[in-house]
Amino acid sequence: MYADEIINLVCIVLQGFIELVRSMLNDQKNHNMGKDQLTFNDLPTVVGELYNRIASMENLLTEKLSKQHEAKENTHVPMTVQEACAYLKMPLSTFYYKVKKDDIPVIKQGKHLYIYRDELDRWLESSRKNPAPQSFEEENEAMLASHRRKPNPKNW
Repeated sequence: MYADEIINLVCIVLQGFIELVRSMLNDQKNHNMGKDQLTFNDLPTVVGELYNRIASMENLLTEKLSKQHEAKENTHVPMTVQEACAYLKMPLSTFYYKVKKDDIPVIKQGKHLYIYRDELDRWLESSRKNPAPQSFEEENEAMLASHRRKPNPKNW
């Protein structure tokens, strides 16, 4: 989900950049009164303006990403058993069974059990049947490591 938000922001920035170039070309056309192309003498001003606008877009993008990152850091929130069951969409009896088997990380305070959301997310990731998507190189190494045949010493 975090990667999708970054992609959306980058798309917005690129669309803004395209509109910026179009508007600058239109401004230059109006400024040059009928000239269709930029001249060599116009390049320093156009490049300077582009640089300033790109810098402002970059600052805006970093502000947005930092705000999202700050909101992302607050996942170390204690939850009750009922909240955890609702979060996992799991029946209460199944939850207690998994706690009894020490599958789910919990903190016991007297009679009450508390679960941190970030620990619960890590537990979900670690118990995944199919691991998270790997890069091409990691996937290739995993396939080569799982190959059980002996290599053929003959060179054909």
